[in-house]
Amino acid sequence: MNKQSHEVRKIEEALIHFHRHRLHSSIDRSWQARLMSRIAKEAGPCEAPTLNGNGMGRTVWRFALAASITTILLAGTLLFATQDLQYQVAELILDDSVGMDLAGSFMNL
Repeated sequence: MNKQSHEVRKIEEALIHFHRHRLHSSIDRSWQARLMSRIAKEAGPCEAPTLNGNGMGRTVWRFALAASITTILLAGTLLFATQDLQYQVAELILDDSVGMDLAGSFMNL
């Protein structure tokens, strides 16, 4: 145990002890409030560490959300599109003379 954590533990034990055994003292309430706010300020924020230390986990989840929404939209578009979409694409390629040359080069004619 390092020196700082040992000191913090001693302070915590003292605060717990005096909180449980409250004595009526002549300490001003405003002084107590300032002391507690100072302790809270020096303690700093209590944030949990990120997944891998650099915030990449949040970025990965945002990308996964965007990818899943895009996939759902694409699937919906293909589902509600005309059923003969393949034939329309083939007709577009084969009706054009340049497309015929292109299709012929892939069919090894």
